[in-house]
Amino acid sequence: MRLFVVIAAVLSALPVGVFADDADPGLVEIGDPPRTHAHFLNAREASLCRASAATGGVESYFLNPACVSGIGDVSGQATFRFVAVSRDYLPEGLDASDGAFLLSQAAAVKRSGTWVFGFGYSAPSYRNLELTGERADTAAVARSYEGTFKSALRFFEAVFAARIGKGGRGAVGIAAGVVNLSESVREVEGETLDTAEVSGSAGSVAIGVLYDAAGTVTLGAGYRWGSRIDVQGDWYDEQGMSGSSKTQPTTVAGVTVRVMPALTLHASYIAEGWDAATATLSAYPQNGGRRNEFDDAVATVALGAEGTLMGGKLVLRAGGSTQVANETAHGTVPEWAAGLGGTYRFEGYALDAALVRERYAVDGEGGKISDYGGYLTVSYDF
Repeated sequence: MRLFVVIAAVLSALPVGVFADDADPGLVEIGDPPRTHAHFLNAREASLCRASAATGGVESYFLNPACVSGIGDVSGQATFRFVAVSRDYLPEGLDASDGAFLLSQAAAVKRSGTWVFGFGYSAPSYRNLELTGERADTAAVARSYEGTFKSALRFFEAVFAARIGKGGRGAVGIAAGVVNLSESVREVEGETLDTAEVSGSAGSVAIGVLYDAAGTVTLGAGYRWGSRIDVQGDWYDEQGMSGSSKTQPTTVAGVTVRVMPALTLHASYIAEGWDAATATLSAYPQNGGRRNEFDDAVATVALGAEGTLMGGKLVLRAGGSTQVANETAHGTVPEWAAGLGGTYRFEGYALDAALVRERYAVDGEGGKISDYGGYLTVSYDF
């Protein structure tokens, strides 16, 4: 059985793409990145579709670490995510079960004078996919097929931020730590069993700045470097395989405007450098087994709004995002996304919930993959 293998990792919650046109359309790119078709890490990020990714609070530290600088004394949160996926591109005879209940992000930070420090855990990419049914072999003979694909990209980082400038109106921040990639595959085609497993780790770094321009306007920007991950393991008939992957760098810039005490507007621009993501371990015949992950970077614009009710106890949110430049046919980020959600605040604690829908393209055709994501975030802020 001829399988295309590329060991690569991603930063954001991403969809599974199909093989190249001359390959079996019923299989997914098993090494490409670990994808769940979920692009968000927490409930607020999902409901606003990342509109506050550069100017939010603790929930925005992954793309802009300076966002943790606004806490009072201590703050933290944990998010659980569930995603259900629909794949309209699969050929007749194959069914997919794709989705997982996942701890997608957790963070805890504490203030000490002008400094804020703590830790963060983020799982921007996670896949738990099962394919079952029949697929045709090279002789066009249908054979029973079962495939299980599990993989994850996880970041474990220390987070630091400090207020700077006159009146502490500015802030800088950094997140640094370790990223881990793991992937396992089990395929049964007819009476043939194939298995594979690889893993690897590397360093990770992100920086960010924040500025309160006029009391009612906040500007922010962040940059996360791509991580070169050395991977090794057993891959089908090859034992002790080794290679490397580089994740895409990500830049975010945004603004938050408090129009009135009860209404806040957010906007952000997110550029993901997929043209810089590469893999050295590959079964693709072209380029000597090496390939660039994608040809172009991908840009996204997100807009969102928050309304405060009940004296600040209840916050309602809505947001949307769309690709605006260098669209790629591989479905790396949604063509568009729309989210709704809200927060109910208790004394020092809060519950955030969100529902979001995302649509992705496959081989240049829009709407071939869609998902519904449910998010629940438990947070505290003292």
